[in-house]
Amino acid sequence: KLPFQPTAGAAAQNDTLYIPSLGSAVNNKTIESFSLVNGARGWGYRTTSEVFTSPAVGGDVGDPKLYFVTRTGHVICMDANNYGYSPSGPRWEELVEAGVQFPLFVTPDDRGEVGAVFVVDNDGVVYCLDRITGARRWNNATGRLPVSGAQVFGNIVVAKMKSGLIGYESHNVFYVLTVAK
Repeated sequence: KLPFQPTAGAAAQNDTLYIPSLGSAVNNKTIESFSLVNGARGWGYRTTSEVFTSPAVGGDVGDPKLYFVTRTGHVICMDANNYGYSPSGPRWEELVEAGVQFPLFVTPDDRGEVGAVFVVDNDGVVYCLDRITGARRWNNATGRLPVSGAQVFGNIVVAKMKSGLIGYESHNVFYVLTVAK
């Protein structure tokens, strides 16, 4: 039984489950970790605002990272390799221009290229961040209202907008599909 109210889905890596929450009167954390082996509560971390979307785990099996985004647009990366001990703090944090209500997506490292973190903000701007450093590779102001976060199809990441789909790879816009009227 969870001692708090989850706000979205969970992410899992190795033997650890990560769950976003509003916190509780006892510990007031917004990301919680639990052991998948024995169910014991691990570390928690308090962000600057609520986490209403599911986190994601990415990276090498030996050095995984936990990625999540707050309601106000803070994209945060933390170490996800030790359930029992809290990381000293975020590896990196990047603030996008507008708030975020959709989950982010992390692409795996591929052919020697570091993966990317894709975020779609509430204004329809799509961001591509370096998975390791958090540095912006690019951002694209679509001028469209988003209806979901980024999704992956093979090596293409797609952002769903009210007026259609926009596809990306980690270095640029790949294709744009619009809805016929």
